[in-house]
Amino acid sequence: MTNNAPKTWVQYDKTLPYIEDRDPSKKPTSHLIKDGENSYKVVEGRRPSKMLLVNKLREEVDRWRDDDYPGATDTTRELLYFWFFNDHKVNNEPFKFWFCQREAVETLIYLFEVRKYNDLKPVIKTYAENFRKDLFSNAVEFVEDVEGKRKLIRYFPELEQEGEQELPEKGLLRYAFKMATGSGKTYAMALIIVWSYFNRIRGKDSRYPDNFLIIAPNVIVYERLAKDFSDNKIFYFLPLIPPSWKSFWNIKVTLRG
Repeated sequence: MTNNAPKTWVQYDKTLPYIEDRDPSKKPTSHLIKDGENSYKVVEGRRPSKMLLVNKLREEVDRWRDDDYPGATDTTRELLYFWFFNDHKVNNEPFKFWFCQREAVETLIYLFEVRKYNDLKPVIKTYAENFRKDLFSNAVEFVEDVEGKRKLIRYFPELEQEGEQELPEKGLLRYAFKMATGSGKTYAMALIIVWSYFNRIRGKDSRYPDNFLIIAPNVIVYERLAKDFSDNKIFYFLPLIPPSWKSFWNIKVTLRG
C-alpha cells in the first residue's frame, strides 16, 4: 500500500538547547549555532543578519536608544517610556513587551521621525551592507528606465548571487519588518498605530496618519486579527495607551463586510 500523505521538506530538530537566563524583553546577548550534525552551541553576541539594511541600522538604533531617543517628539518619548520603562500587568500578571517588538517600533520611529526620510533610495545608500566577497564592489547599484521605474541591483548572500529588486516610486516610502512566527507582530502593529495616532492628534502633524489599513494574508489570520482589533479590544487589553490619554482615543474599527 502506498502512503500518499504529504511530507514536510523541513526536518525539525527538537533538541535545541535552552539559553539560561534568556529574557525576551531584553536585547539578545548570545545566540545558537550548529556544532556538528545534531548539536548546537551558544555563541556570545547577537546573531548577525544577512538582510541588506539590518546590521548597520540595528547599531544606529541601539545608539539612539542608549542616548535616550534624541530627536523624538514629546509624544513619542512619553509613549516609549510608558511602554518600555514602566511595570505593567495584564490579567494580574507581570507584563513586558518583547525586545523584538520594541526594536521594530523604535526602528520605524527613528527612520520616519528622527531621520525624516521621504524616499527609500537614501535609506538604502546609508545602511546597505556589502555582502560580496569582493569588498571593492559597490554594495548596491540603482538603475532607472525612461519611465522612471527604479530597480536595485545587489548581491544576495543567501543565494550567493547577484539579483535585482524593484523599488517603490519616488516619494512612496515603505518599511517592512521581518519578525518570526510567534514573536508578536500583532503587538508591534498596535504599538505603531498608537504612536502614529497620538502624534497626529497631539502634535497636529499631518505627516502621521490616523487611519490604518490592516491586510491579512488568509482567512485564519484575518479571524485572529478581527478578534484582536474589533471594538478596540487590543488597545485596552494591553498597556498601549497611557491612562491619562485614553479619553482622546477615538478610532473606529471597521471589519471586512
